Amino acid sequence: MGAALFGAVDSAAALEWPTTEQTITIAKEQKSVPVVFVFRNSAAIPVRIISAASSCDCLRVFTPENVIEPGATGEIRGQFDAEGKSGVVQRSITIRSDDATEPTELKLTFALVDTIRMEPHKLSWTRDEPPSLKRASINSSASNTVKILSVQCMSPDFEVALEKASDGRNYSLAMIPKRTDGIIQATVRVNAEVNGEAHVFIVNAIVR
Repeated sequence: MGAALFGAVDSAAALEWPTTEQTITIAKEQKSVPVVFVFRNSAAIPVRIISAASSCDCLRVFTPENVIEPGATGEIRGQFDAEGKSGVVQRSITIRSDDATEPTELKLTFALVDTIRMEPHKLSWTRDEPPSLKRASINSSASNTVKILSVQCMSPDFEVALEKASDGRNYSLAMIPKRTDGIIQATVRVNAEVNGEAHVFIVNAIVR
């Protein structure tokens, strides 16, 4: 997805970096995302990259070309493993080269966002109120391909129906209790396929 670039340049070093910081927004469904930092050798002599070290095993850094000729450009490439991550994640790559006494730190901020979600996760009714229809919505961005495989309700005390929105992308899970004269509850599992990957949505329903 998109990347916002901003940063600083170490004027004392031969390697010039248009940016040393990136903020990258990615969908939680993405398992990995590539990162690239570009640099240029502004010196009249070759510069050797000694090392490129990641701050975390989840950020793999590919070994760049060791010697950068005068006036040449190069790239530091990496791959961020986003699986299991959430919220805002900060990582860095430390570059050591023979043109500078201090290393260059390349800073990365990954913002993981939901592009598909179900809300609310809980539907509730008050005991002895007339049974009424309530819904939980499955909302998805246009970039996702969603296929509902099955809906499983763990209680016979609720009627459940899956409704597809007119846009053909979003869904609603409609539920109504068959009775409200006592405390009843159910867990509904929606088994789906999102961009070819298995995805499960859970809704809890209760009369109390």
